[in-house]
Amino acid sequence: MIGLGHALLGDDAVGVAVVAALERSYVIPDSVALVDAGSSGLDLGSYLLDREQVIFVDALVDSAPPGTVRTVGHDELLEARSTGPRLAPHEPAICDALALVNMAGRGPSEALLVGIVPGNTEVGVELSPRVSEAVPRALDEIVRHLLRFGVDLAPAP
Repeated sequence: MIGLGHALLGDDAVGVAVVAALERSYVIPDSVALVDAGSSGLDLGSYLLDREQVIFVDALVDSAPPGTVRTVGHDELLEARSTGPRLAPHEPAICDALALVNMAGRGPSEALLVGIVPGNTEVGVELSPRVSEAVPRALDEIVRHLLRFGVDLAPAP
């Protein structure tokens, strides 16, 4: 699972916050790597090489209200670059890195983005109230996918 975001730009840090919440809430097996990738771009490729499944969590550029949680599937991620607006506030985007490793034949068989629509990406170190309230919903979505991938999760002690 790869959490993305800039820790000093308010809601843009939501990916990093969700990764931290997962670590606090569950015992993570060795088969799962949790990555705080900051606001990476094409260097995301190094995290994607030869992985089976990848879950990104990030702020999601979308017209929905702040705090909306939406999962973007593998095909939509690959198509996002050529067909529509950006899905993440940073460039190069997730779809660019995913397309690059897929062209090399070494990309994941499944990649998902669990995104939360930000309310505020101004300089600041705290998530907005609506986005903070959405973190548990995003965490539930991620846990659902991890279980679907066959990952055994136990609650943290």
